[in-house]
Amino acid sequence: RSPSRGLGDVYKRQAPVHATGGISAYKKILRHPGITPLFVTANLARLPLAFHGLAITLLMKDVAGSYSAAGLALAGAFAIMTVTAAPTGRLVDRLGQTRVIVPVTLISCAGLAALAVAAWTEAPVWVLIVLIIVSAVFPPISACQRAVLADTFDGSQRQTVFALESILQETIWTVGPLAGTLALVVGGPI
Repeated sequence: RSPSRGLGDVYKRQAPVHATGGISAYKKILRHPGITPLFVTANLARLPLAFHGLAITLLMKDVAGSYSAAGLALAGAFAIMTVTAAPTGRLVDRLGQTRVIVPVTLISCAGLAALAVAAWTEAPVWVLIVLIIVSAVFPPISACQRAVLADTFDGSQRQTVFALESILQETIWTVGPLAGTLALVVGGPI
């Protein structure tokens, strides 16, 4: 009978991964045909996710005058993200990335545009909450990008491209709230 192994034991047995090439390895990845535009567009597409919660909170506080309305709107937004993520992923598997990402992106953008108009015209709070929920149907950009990268690279290049993907994604999660805050400071909440 073998003793139970924990996850830490599995990682201890793996051979260490040694960095080879540093920045030059990232440059080599970015020179691969089509990869730089993929990273640029994917990170631009993820940018709204990085400041969505903050922007919704500040918008609802400004329009409704209450953090409880913001909390209700965000709860609905996160619920719809949770409910739609798996079915959207299954659709991507069945129909392909483009046939799913484009309509889902259009739904999200239409919801955000309608939300901006509704906030500008001082629509009732319940209308804003419904539009926030509709706008939270986000396309699975990260999963789709990782699938493309996994199909494009193998071996040590795959490790390098996923490391680069992680760096850029974390940069978006850092820059996103700053960009959202800057937009609010320059343009105001509505």
